[in-house]
Amino acid sequence: MDCDYKEYELFVQKLFQAIIYAGENGIQKNIKVEHDKKILDNAGIERQFDIYWKYELAGIEYETIIECKNYSSKVTVERIDALIGKLHDLPNIKGIFATTQGYQAGAVKKAEQNNIELLVVRKEKDDDWMDEDGNPLIKKIIINMIALSRPRITKLNIYIKKEDIDNSQQIDFATPSMVLDNEVTIVDKYNKEEYSIYDGAVKNKFHLDLQDNKTYGDIHTKEIIFEDAYYKRKGMWQKIHKLKIEYVIDKPVEQEVVVEMFIDGVVEYLFKRKKSFVTRDGRVFHRQ
Repeated sequence: MDCDYKEYELFVQKLFQAIIYAGENGIQKNIKVEHDKKILDNAGIERQFDIYWKYELAGIEYETIIECKNYSSKVTVERIDALIGKLHDLPNIKGIFATTQGYQAGAVKKAEQNNIELLVVRKEKDDDWMDEDGNPLIKKIIINMIALSRPRITKLNIYIKKEDIDNSQQIDFATPSMVLDNEVTIVDKYNKEEYSIYDGAVKNKFHLDLQDNKTYGDIHTKEIIFEDAYYKRKGMWQKIHKLKIEYVIDKPVEQEVVVEMFIDGVVEYLFKRKKSFVTRDGRVFHRQ
């Protein structure tokens, strides 16, 4: 005796719509899988089928139906006979039978003789995640992500040797407001680099890191001595000797990311000896 028949039929419809949409043939994306389809046979009798779809390829129309039975026991040969009888006056339609618990031996033999495809369509089970040798397959991946904070400069001083001072300019970069200034450029001729104060902080060109006696959130100090470098601002140049930087590195942010495969349903093809898995987001993968 069947139970929740309509719910099961809609379940099968949903899985096959996903499988067809994911097919390799582009035309399949336009196929609509219908539920509770009524068709007139060659004798003019209206026949009802649980699942139905059709498509046209190279001028030829192909039709398929699925008879769904949510039984608590295996399908008998009599049920296969009943489907064969319904299809007798619809010779161009491909017949498929779907159930949850499998088929008796006589039903399998009768279906094979009459070109009826047999499926077991169900929810996933634990052994779906094992290979033929009983080894577990990967279903869930847990990733511990750590986002490292870039150094945050709180104070920057530029030092100039007395003999290099240009008295026409006043130099004062000791305030945090100047730290991320795009207009102030460091031209390091010795190392053949040029970057703004902003790039130096954001891209960590100053090689700022934690010191042994410091921790996250503490003030760190770094002095950078240049062999041959200049600062440039608004077209004005000045040779510099040293940068003294005070900075903070904030504690990294940790987050656990779980990537898990959620299976909506499984389709077992008895004669082809393969399975199709449909995920909750409509993706499909197959396994022998």
